[in-house]
Amino acid sequence: MHKIKVIIAESSDIMLNGLTELLEHKNGMQVIKKADSYDALCRVIENQYKDVVVVGPLINSKYQCRLGRKVLQQYPFIKIVEIEFHDDKETIVKKIKETAEKLAC
Repeated sequence: MHKIKVIIAESSDIMLNGLTELLEHKNGMQVIKKADSYDALCRVIENQYKDVVVVGPLINSKYQCRLGRKVLQQYPFIKIVEIEFHDDKETIVKKIKETAEKLAC
């Protein structure tokens, strides 16, 4: 089975580590990179291809306009999954899997 390559972007260490821990223990998912700022995310995804970027709620609220415009236009092969504060584990995994299926098409 093809592993879903995940890049996690979140400015909060607690959220970043929590998302990493959650996803590293899910079958079929592999956390390949982490970014704690918008600039770090841009550097990380520059050389990636067809990956899922999981954007935590804090970094998303701070950089939502730039993530939507610049990142998606500059890196159309990347798919972004926005995580909300109220999302539980199952919802997060479901969002990632649904987005990864779109990449496979």
